[in-house]
Amino acid sequence: MVTSSSTAQQKWQIRRAHLLLAVLMGFAVAKNARANEEEFKALFEYNERGSYFGNTRIDVSIPKSHVDQPSSNSGFDSYHREEGSVQLFFPRGAPESVRTKFPLVYVCTPMHGFTFQRWTEIMQPYMINFLTSHGYAVIVPSSIGEKGSSDEVLGAILPNSDAQTNGVSLEDVAKRYLNFTVASFTYLTNDFFGTAVSRSNINTEYTPGESVLDTARRNYRTRMYTLYDRVDVENASLLGFSVGGAIAAYSGSILKSRNQSNLKVSFLLAPTIGERPGAARKVGLELWNTYKSILHNNPSVIVTGTEDGMGGLSGSHAFYFEAQKLEALLVQIRFATHCHFPVIMSECNFFNLQEDIGGIRAFDVALANAAFRYYLQGDQKAGELISLQRGIGSFKSPTSTWEVDVLAFRNETRGPIKLFNNNRGPTFGQSAQRVMFREMN
Repeated sequence: MVTSSSTAQQKWQIRRAHLLLAVLMGFAVAKNARANEEEFKALFEYNERGSYFGNTRIDVSIPKSHVDQPSSNSGFDSYHREEGSVQLFFPRGAPESVRTKFPLVYVCTPMHGFTFQRWTEIMQPYMINFLTSHGYAVIVPSSIGEKGSSDEVLGAILPNSDAQTNGVSLEDVAKRYLNFTVASFTYLTNDFFGTAVSRSNINTEYTPGESVLDTARRNYRTRMYTLYDRVDVENASLLGFSVGGAIAAYSGSILKSRNQSNLKVSFLLAPTIGERPGAARKVGLELWNTYKSILHNNPSVIVTGTEDGMGGLSGSHAFYFEAQKLEALLVQIRFATHCHFPVIMSECNFFNLQEDIGGIRAFDVALANAAFRYYLQGDQKAGELISLQRGIGSFKSPTSTWEVDVLAFRNETRGPIKLFNNNRGPTFGQSAQRVMFREMN
């Protein structure tokens, strides 16, 4: 006979077992959530600014080469180096006692709308300053050709124009830009930084009786030489936006074909081949047809927006899918446009140039940092993200603002995936700040 007390005791034991099971399941869920949270942070943590404060900008002249080898491709694939100038941005705040080497990032700006110099100013707050804060030395071309001459290349090809204001044709600008990028990259990494060439260009010797001003200048030259010597020329990369993205891709392939082993990766933001009718399409297709067969020899990371209407989306697909043996990561951000940087002539909101549709700028710097950490510094954690070994959960946010939709990695690919952001920016009634990675930690 079962008493009421024993029945109550059995019910309590069953209830206690259920309660214990619920607690254990709760711990399991919490543990899994913490594990997922660790993965969520994996990419977002690369969005934080680094420990270096500000940067030092130096203008460096690029001398023309003494040997002019014949070109096999209409002047844009020769070993000839014409004179020009570049700007160098060095991390500021690195202690002299710590002989840290700065990996090198060569930035290729667009050549339409603004001069190279103005594009540098536009890209500096969002990308250049971010990179130097993480200990990268950054190079950006500023002029090509004899300074002040009638054929100097400065960029600034206006919309619906096939030439610079000084008359240099778009075709000449594109071809000379490509050739200068290859030649100046080779000169700077092979001959200039930390070599007798850079030492000979900087007189650091004390002169008896020198003035206070001369001493200050000598100290400045000494500091410049010290900075030059700290550039890690064995670990360099290319980064380009829009037409500059295509220039970076072609330059990387040419450099690799010339056994420039210090180039590790090209990071391409909405690379465009040239879709506008006229000279842009003509030279764009000429360059594409010349170099598409060797694009597989240099790893690439490519970012574009699904709403890019200025050639970035189609160009990204072309660069990614044409090179069948390419080690590459392609990321598409849903709702994002060609507005990786705030300019009126892009697809930015005219009434709010700071609008970050799709959060693509925040994603650009995070992924660029992760890519450079992996390819230039051997960070295996970053490598797991770049090769998608951490799984698609690494790219989700805890608040589900970011979801996986389209993302692809080639070279033992794990299948087509896409990164999708449900934030469409203020134009669509939402705040772009919701997608800032640092708010998702």
